[in-house]
Amino acid sequence: MKPAKKNIQKVKDKIKAITKDKNLSALDLIQILNPILMGWANYFSKVVSSKVFQQLGMYIWYKTFKWRKKKHTHLTGSAVADKYYTKVGNRKWVFYTNYGNKKYFLYPIRKTPIVRHS
Repeated sequence: MKPAKKNIQKVKDKIKAITKDKNLSALDLIQILNPILMGWANYFSKVVSSKVFQQLGMYIWYKTFKWRKKKHTHLTGSAVADKYYTKVGNRKWVFYTNYGNKKYFLYPIRKTPIVRHS
């Protein structure tokens, strides 16, 4: 069993709608997307969804990169990457922002463990 295509499309549509607002700050985007991603990943972590999580991770990366590129039209792609993405452990291209003295990261849906029932 794996997530239905309509469920995958629903979460993609939510992500797309949220990332259309280029006036959001990076912190606002992270705070809006994290509960959606965590809830969706936790719900579907009981079925065969690691490949779907990988695909959604790529989709989220693409949407966040495109979202920042629209906001900073004067910056090159590599400048946007340097400003909004970092490496955390063995994970590359982690979307983050600094606010005050704290760093906020986007939930890594690809790294959600799949838990089997016995």
